[in-house]
Amino acid sequence: MIVKALSIKQPWAGLIACGEKAIEYRSWKTPHRGDLLVCASGGVVPRAVLEEVGFEGWRFPRDFEDEYGPYFRKGVALCLVELADIRGVEYDDGYFEYEWYLENPRPLRNPFPLKGKLKVFEVELDEREAGVPSGERSGRKDGESLSRGGNVSLTRSKPSLRRISVGLGWKVRETPGAPFELDAGLFMLRENGKVRSDNDFIFYNHPRSADGSVEHAGSESADQGDDETIRVDLERMSESIARLVVCVAIYEANRRKQSFGMVGSACIRVVDADGGEEIARYDLSEGCGPETAMLFGEIYRHKGEWKFRAVGQGFAGGLAAMATGFGVEVE
Repeated sequence: MIVKALSIKQPWAGLIACGEKAIEYRSWKTPHRGDLLVCASGGVVPRAVLEEVGFEGWRFPRDFEDEYGPYFRKGVALCLVELADIRGVEYDDGYFEYEWYLENPRPLRNPFPLKGKLKVFEVELDEREAGVPSGERSGRKDGESLSRGGNVSLTRSKPSLRRISVGLGWKVRETPGAPFELDAGLFMLRENGKVRSDNDFIFYNHPRSADGSVEHAGSESADQGDDETIRVDLERMSESIARLVVCVAIYEANRRKQSFGMVGSACIRVVDADGGEEIARYDLSEGCGPETAMLFGEIYRHKGEWKFRAVGQGFAGGLAAMATGFGVEVE
């Protein structure tokens, strides 16, 4: 079979194969969607290098670890993934790049030598010789904790899922000065990444969507163990809504000289509102610094399913910059 392939540097290619990295960044995009063969080019990468760049605590599937030992090989085709989506992202400093969302990683049982090329290229793949695992998925199973960029199918985990509860939690470190006030919110976005109107921003001052599909329960009505809870009725959700982005912002952060670098144990979890079972969780233990607003995660439609993605993206410009980016008019 002929498949599209992409060259990715190590250790990133190995982490994608392990199911530990689900977003790849590029300065360009491709119209291709579907299976993508990941190629890692030249040499080996020792475990010590992985530890130096911050991957000491990453977990690897047992069979993948046994085969590669302490090294991430290069110069080989490592795995097949599904290129699900590509989105453009513009940062506060004006820098623009594309996020490639990768799903369903399938490490090859017999990685074979492959010389990388620029852009997306084509490779003839013998599935049997390469040892492509049919229908298997590497990494974490649905329902377990996710790393940044990881995703899980909510409706595949719970086929009868109708309503979910999105719980947000955090623990503020003891610091001098004014007390912390953190507020959760949710943006209801169309396919183009924008709200239909300002009413699609659900927060403490506008706690309910017009159709009742999203309700901000606040802190007083938060579920057990959560600091704030947002409830979502998936069955009532308008077909025009493609993504539900969940954020948390620090109130008057600049005036109080506060940031998420002072916040610990931040997490987001998705719970079956009818059965009370936790389906997915993401602990934001990485990358929190001077940001005053954070995108914790998003619930989105994909091929008839509702999925959850761990995002963990910060905004130094705070809630106003975030809201403006999603099309909300900020006074």
